[in-house]
Amino acid sequence: MLDCNVGYLLGANDLLESSPVSIASHYSGISPEIIRFAKDNNDYLDFLNYFMHPDRCKKLFNKFILSTWKEYTIEQELDALKEPLKKDMYDIFEKFSAMTPIEQLNIDKYREFLAYELPENNLALTSKDKNKHYDIKKCLSAEKYNELTSSQDNKLNYNKFIKFLANYTYEPLNEKSLLEKQKYHLAKTFLSLVDNYLMDEE
Repeated sequence: MLDCNVGYLLGANDLLESSPVSIASHYSGISPEIIRFAKDNNDYLDFLNYFMHPDRCKKLFNKFILSTWKEYTIEQELDALKEPLKKDMYDIFEKFSAMTPIEQLNIDKYREFLAYELPENNLALTSKDKNKHYDIKKCLSAEKYNELTSSQDNKLNYNKFIKFLANYTYEPLNEKSLLEKQKYHLAKTFLSLVDNYLMDEE
C-alpha cells in the first residue's frame, strides 16, 4: 500500500530496493498516483511532459501560485462587514473600477463613489430608522458599529461610516480585482498552451 519495502520503513537509507515509482515520487515530489497513471497511459504521459516543461509552464506560475491565492483569501475576509452590505461591496467596487478612468482609480475617488452609491437616506443610521435599504447596525460588527456611533444620540456618523468603508475595503477589493484579472490572463495563457500542444501533434 505504501509502495516501498519493509527495510525502508525500518529506516534504511538506501532507496534502490524501493519501486521505481516510489523513488521517482520521492525525488520529484509528484504523487505516486500520477506517476503510475502516466506509466500506463501514453497520451497522459505525453501531455504531462509537454506541460511540465519549464519553458512552457513558467508563464503560468510566474508570480501567481496557489499559496499566494490562499494567503490572499485568508487575509481579505472583510470580517467587520455583514450581509447584505458585504456582498454588495464587491459589486460596488466592480462598478467603480469599470466606470472610473485608470488615472483616477484611487481611494479618494472611491470614497466619493461610495457616497453616491450609498446615500445617507438609504441607510438606517439609528435603531429607530425604518424602511431603509441597509440596516447598518446589522451590517457591521458590534465593535465597529459602536466605534462609529455617537454616544450622545446613538446615531451612526454617516461621513465617518463612508470614510471607514473606503479605507477598510479599498485595498482588499482592489487586490481581488487585480487577481481576478490575473486569473483571466492565466486562463488565456493556458488555452494558448493547449492550442500549441495540439498544433504540435498535427
